[in-house]
Amino acid sequence: MSHVLVFGAGRVARPCVQYLLKDPSTRVTVADLDASNLSRVLENHPRGRGIVADAGKEAMDLIRETNPDLVINLLPAAFMAPVAKLCVGMKKPMVNPSYIKDDMKSLDGPAKEAGVPLLCELGLDPGIDHMSAARTVRRIRTKGGLVESFRSVCGALPSAEANTNPW
Repeated sequence: MSHVLVFGAGRVARPCVQYLLKDPSTRVTVADLDASNLSRVLENHPRGRGIVADAGKEAMDLIRETNPDLVINLLPAAFMAPVAKLCVGMKKPMVNPSYIKDDMKSLDGPAKEAGVPLLCELGLDPGIDHMSAARTVRRIRTKGGLVESFRSVCGALPSAEANTNPW
């Protein structure tokens, strides 16, 4: 059974954790300062465990204690590089949806040397999909075109039933 450690139980954590828990071969531990956030995110799932802790300050101990196969860092951006550095040192792959800044870029070489994947910049900023769509529609109309229909799908993982990608 694979084990995922999630740091942070804020707004984006619930969909992430619930998605992971759909896989019967995955167990998930979530660390957050707020016990009510943990309850909301985990919903008493039998393969979910909550730990009330300051994940930003206690990341090393949490990784050591839980020994996950993967760390998902959903803490504020200030914690991205410090947690990533710990993950590289402890040989734990990490996923983080935030932007890559210089402090993260400096970990690219050490992560590659250690064979530790660091996946960052996943998803879209809230609203950027709408701004991009509005720009596209405006360009079409400026050239005299007519938009009869517009569909935008972004910012989430498709369900297995909706996955029609032939690749």
